[in-house]
Amino acid sequence: MKGQDSWLFVPENRENKVCLVAHIDTVWDNSLGFGKFGSLFPKMPEKKAPEREKILIHDKEKGLIWSPDGLGADDRAGVYAALKLFKETPEPYKPFILLTDYEESGGKGAREAADIFAKELAGCNFFIELDRANGNDAVFYNGEPKEFADYISEFGFKESVGSFSDISIVCPSVQRCGVNLSIGYYNQHTDKEYLDTSKLFTTVEKVRRILKDNYDKKKVWDLEVLPCEDRDWIDRWGKLDDGDESYFEEDVVFCPECGDGMELEDLDLTQGYCVSCGNFIMTASGVLVER
Repeated sequence: MKGQDSWLFVPENRENKVCLVAHIDTVWDNSLGFGKFGSLFPKMPEKKAPEREKILIHDKEKGLIWSPDGLGADDRAGVYAALKLFKETPEPYKPFILLTDYEESGGKGAREAADIFAKELAGCNFFIELDRANGNDAVFYNGEPKEFADYISEFGFKESVGSFSDISIVCPSVQRCGVNLSIGYYNQHTDKEYLDTSKLFTTVEKVRRILKDNYDKKKVWDLEVLPCEDRDWIDRWGKLDDGDESYFEEDVVFCPECGDGMELEDLDLTQGYCVSCGNFIMTASGVLVER
């Protein structure tokens, strides 16, 4: 099943399934030039000559992959892992796979998927996004209950904090819990990004165990949708940390022109310009520009 900016791989047996999520775009391939190839970021000129192929460096002994041209393992590693699990996992454990575009520029593909695939996605027990840096992080964006966080932690992940990914849109839309898991990349959104393949394959095996355990237990993890300002930094006992009340507003900025969201670290890279429409939305002092 496909839309314009999203694709859904559907298993033969649709009952009691997990949906794996990853995004096909990277910060290096945006048509408006976000990343070092772009005119919005003159401090990092293109190093890759147009007549040659992209350079990939693979240290087989250490299991590391890097590229001087920008690796884009965020989220190519997640796409690889999701498709690998779809191909290799037998029924009745085979997951749904949702691939999206434009995650790096506000989640356009996720919003489309939540609309056109609403029935199929609402039938899933919960969601796992494979789009987190590091080796064993688990990030919950939507105020998921402590029981769900504890369940994911049983497979070797440690709860961490993040600001945005596709499941920030999809999970509240279909009222299902979701988690973003580490997929082994580091230094994302820079030309020093690298992929630790041992971390990648460790996560793949952990997720394989989750898929089987989910089907055997047949538990649907419903999500009580919370206001945006209360998501992500609620501790697992329902208490809002006093120092984190403005976390969402400070770490994700929405363009007043096109409405797409960007993380502050990415807005710094584009020098205040929206990656989706090119509109200038933030001054050097960090003040949002009115429409």
